Amino acid sequence: MKNFYQILGVPENVDDADLKKAYKKLAIKYHPDKQHGNEEKFKEISEAYDVLKDKKKRQQYDLERQFGNQRGGFGQNFGSFEEVVLNMDGINEIFQQHFGGETSPFSNRIRNKDIKITMNVTLEDIYFNKSKDIVVRMPSGSTKSLNVSIPVNADYDTIIRYRGLGDNRYSNMNPGDLLIALNIVPHPEFQKEGSNLFKTVDVNVFDVMIGTSYTIQHLDDVKSTLKIPSMTAPGTKLRLRGKGMPKKNGTFGDMIVTIDYDMPKKLTDVQKKMLEDVKNLC
Repeated sequence: MKNFYQILGVPENVDDADLKKAYKKLAIKYHPDKQHGNEEKFKEISEAYDVLKDKKKRQQYDLERQFGNQRGGFGQNFGSFEEVVLNMDGINEIFQQHFGGETSPFSNRIRNKDIKITMNVTLEDIYFNKSKDIVVRMPSGSTKSLNVSIPVNADYDTIIRYRGLGDNRYSNMNPGDLLIALNIVPHPEFQKEGSNLFKTVDVNVFDVMIGTSYTIQHLDDVKSTLKIPSMTAPGTKLRLRGKGMPKKNGTFGDMIVTIDYDMPKKLTDVQKKMLEDVKNLC
């Protein structure tokens, strides 16, 4: 068990005034914002002061030091430094008195944890810049309702950050952020790369030989006609400009269509005769 009295350099019968004076002296010496500060030492003295300044915590701590704690020690009941709420009011008071600032810059860096969640979205959600209502469960057990607007330039690595909407269990620390990672659900027809859409179409080999057209229905249900030149080789990529995903500047990406052959499983006698005639003409 840590000796909090020894950490603060005070006797066990120290009164509140001398305890606070010792804490302030050490906090100034080891404050992380000072040139030769020590963040780990600062955390240690803050943890010690947080316990000893509280009459109930101090009484339990003294009893456990005297008789021992069969449940695993004092730290199990009061947690690590991460779980102890720092006396930020005291830290800010020290900083005002000795550094001339309104509050300690270090206190602004100490904040509750971020909350990270994943939200599924479709290509249609992105295309139409839809919004979704979600409910976020906080570490405290409470819930928070939020309407999330899906950006038109959202991609597979997009994370939407809501500052200050994360964990806020400790009121004397700044709240964490809420991070929403977008998971784009696979689409049955299109694949997204940046602002472009990709699609593969199977075309009858005979149609490709003589040239044909192919109708593609977009995410907004608008139909576009793709012209496929005769004798287009399999794997050829054709581009429909402006038929991709919306961009942040209001323009659209392209749709890239890969041509594949839909080979017949069986030829009729007429088809065989036709191919033989074509072969003889070559």
